Parts: sequence; C-alpha cells; structure tokens
Amino acid sequence: MKRAIAAGIVACVLGASGAARADDEEIYPPYAEKPTSTTPSKPTYAGLASGGASYRRLFGVPLYTGVASLGFGVDSGHLALYARGEYEGGRTDHGLQIRVIRVGGSAEGIFDRFRIGAGLSVSSVSFFRVTHREPIERVGVGLFGTTSFDIARFDDHALYLGVRGDLDFSASMYGVSAAFGFRY
Repeated sequence: MKRAIAAGIVACVLGASGAARADDEEIYPPYAEKPTSTTPSKPTYAGLASGGASYRRLFGVPLYTGVASLGFGVDSGHLALYARGEYEGGRTDHGLQIRVIRVGGSAEGIFDRFRIGAGLSVSSVSFFRVTHREPIERVGVGLFGTTSFDIARFDDHALYLGVRGDLDFSASMYGVSAAFGFRY
C-alpha cells in the first residue's frame, strides 16, 4: 500500500512538471546560457544631456568655462551616432568673459560600460571686452575625442562621466572638459 502511494506521488510530480512545460520548449541546465539570436538589433533613437567644466587655451590664454551639451541620434548597441550642440560660458585669467557655441556630430563605439568616439564641430568663440560692448568673435572648425563610463544604468538609460578633448583649428583653441551626463 505504501509503495502504491509513493508511486502515485512520484507519477503526479513527474506528470505535473512535464505538463507545465510546452512540448516545443527546449530544456537548458540552469548553468547554461540560452543561445542568443544572431540577427543585429535595430537602431533606437538616443539622446544625451550633460554639464561640467572645461579648461581651454585660446592663443595661449587660459580659459575656464562651464559646459552644457545636448545630443540626439541613434544607438545600435555597438555604435552610437549623435548630432550635438554645446554651450560654454566663462572667463579668462584676466577676467574677460568668453562664450563658445559649438555644433557638430560624433560617432562612439560602445564597449559595455565604456564608450570611445570622435567627431567634428563648428564653433563660434566670443570675447567680451570691458571697454567695448561689441564682442570679438571667431568661427572655427575642429576635431574632438570623447570617452565616457556609465556610472549607473537604468534599463536603456545611464548616468555617465565623460571626458572630452578638443582641437579647434581656425580659432586656435584646444582643451579638455569633464562632465556628468544622462544618456537616454
């Protein structure tokens, strides 16, 4: 009698576990990863916003500015392409006000939490002298390199720390900036 009850319990357990599983579902051990699809993921729309500080040199004059930037583009999971806009405002060592407005585009390779990229930009640099109300303006074309690290991730979004180096040919300006940002 006890054997019949034990056999009935075993049959119920085995039958229930088999019934819960679909016939076409493959079984994988808990330590094995399920195979992933080899089809590439579709690019998704992406954006970024950041703020930070920069140190630059314009004709050898040191500049200290605050930086705010926005970017919109596409992200494929391995490569991100952005159209960017940036505003910098600050002062020289001698107290002259400066404003830099920059627009351009960039491409970034994505390596898990790290991103490394480069881009082209067009910038307008304006100095405001104490003696005149009219600014001295210069337009330039430049290159930049950027790298970032995702500090915290939230699904497809991330809080990141980024560093960027710029070289502006026509305005004879170069420098670095660091910023915290949010990528979505």
